[in-house]
Amino acid sequence: MTEKTAYIFKDIVNFFDNLNNSSEDSINSKMGLYPLSYSYEDASLELAFRVTPFMINTLNACHGGILTTAMDMSMGCLAYAMDEHKAAPTADINVRFVNAAFLGDMLICKAWCKKLGSTLISLNCEIQNADTKKLIAFGSATFCILK
Repeated sequence: MTEKTAYIFKDIVNFFDNLNNSSEDSINSKMGLYPLSYSYEDASLELAFRVTPFMINTLNACHGGILTTAMDMSMGCLAYAMDEHKAAPTADINVRFVNAAFLGDMLICKAWCKKLGSTLISLNCEIQNADTKKLIAFGSATFCILK
């Protein structure tokens, strides 16, 4: 792990620790995402979360909106880290659902940067079941880089 990767990964870990331990009542704090790995050189980030009861839909599967939120947070965090900590709101996100995830499943979000421009950043993301290795969803997003 390079010095730059280690420095940014520490910031990412601190961000999610603070978010997950806050008393804030928001979807971001309820997701329970935590970082597994980050590489500045590979422009990639892995976050994990466990499917909890509040994430379940009427079909007893993880709600698609939760999966989309996990992707948005993963790619958004990577966009922020890749562009020297500049704000980068989501301009567009596309998600494809492939398999269901269920209560108690541990899911891994893998995000990677396709292109970093001066005003836009394009990223991809996959969500995989940590135990079965099944692909749950994949997607892409574009974020605006605010100066």
